[in-house]
Amino acid sequence: MGGIFAGRAISKFLDSGKKSDLNEYKKNWNEKFKKEFEKQLLARKILDRNSKTAKETLKIMGFSLTDKGLEMTDEPVW
Repeated sequence: MGGIFAGRAISKFLDSGKKSDLNEYKKNWNEKFKKEFEKQLLARKILDRNSKTAKETLKIMGFSLTDKGLEMTDEPVW
């Protein structure tokens, strides 16, 4: 999806020559992915602290520790 956003923004830029068309990529990416990346980063920080409540906190946030690492397995509203 991010590649599609980039391709569209580059195509518009090449047609118009306006650098402002490249900002569309950032806007679309942020709308689609920023919140998810921020949640992942917060979850990683909590896990890295390894407190006695870290795993329970991650569970409340919708994350599970699997063989693949930290994964969002539920998406509670928070």
